[in-house]
Amino acid sequence: MFISESLKKCWRKIINANWNIAIADIGEDLSPVNIRWMKHNYTDRWFADPFFLEKNSDSYVILAEEFMINSGLGRICRLVIDKNNYELIQNDTLLHLSTHLSFPNFCIHEGNIYIYPENSAAGQLTIYHMTDHILECKKMIPIPLIDPVLFMNNEKEVFLIGTLPENANGNSNILHVYKSDHLWGEYKETQQISFNDNVARRAGKIFHWKGKIISSAQICNNYYGEGISLQEIKCSEDGILNMQEIQRLEAKKITKMTGFHTYNVFDDEVVIDGYKYGNEFIHDTYFKIRGLKNI
Repeated sequence: MFISESLKKCWRKIINANWNIAIADIGEDLSPVNIRWMKHNYTDRWFADPFFLEKNSDSYVILAEEFMINSGLGRICRLVIDKNNYELIQNDTLLHLSTHLSFPNFCIHEGNIYIYPENSAAGQLTIYHMTDHILECKKMIPIPLIDPVLFMNNEKEVFLIGTLPENANGNSNILHVYKSDHLWGEYKETQQISFNDNVARRAGKIFHWKGKIISSAQICNNYYGEGISLQEIKCSEDGILNMQEIQRLEAKKITKMTGFHTYNVFDDEVVIDGYKYGNEFIHDTYFKIRGLKNI
């Protein structure tokens, strides 16, 4: 029994993706440069979907997905990373449910921090008030929205954008747009944005860069985590969003990893994630033999 379980664990390490997060500087073309990967000693979990919460003189504080390998479920954690050696020095579990959690996006409203992680497995999107603990506030929308992003265009318009499960990865070229007159209002779908290829699924918070409003998205044409599409957002007077791609970042070229799918900016730095397989050749061969889609 022990040998069997040990072999299973070894096999999973070979064929499954192992994710980690990194801090990087931002190049002139918005590429991550001088990438510093987080150091930790865990072997029973991995970390992805990082969001900058704050940074100070000696550490970074990051919200992330903590994926527990044995249960196959993600939970939301708060990580403290040393700025000098990039070692993980603190890991606090913030939210752990019976369903998978990821993409811990957040907003700051009236001085309070609210987190709205993806929980599409529960069939709805919930927003939580984050202090020292997580307190459930409100069901935002009864829809299993994938990697949701809030965009507050002005005091009168709040957009909520994301993809849906039936087109989350393999054919994710449709972005659904919902709108409300305030954060706590009722969100109604007002628009669907179609892309020429699979770059609808979001990859992080909306940010400002050199006078542009930019949204990061995942490139999923050939495989999951293929790269990042950076798209400039423009909003018309009648509240219609338009997204125009300004840059593509290829995972293997930029990060030297098999894939990455999160891009979050804080000042002149960006936090990303990335994954590799224990053995990419064995992984690819196994999936081809099984006739399964490469993930």
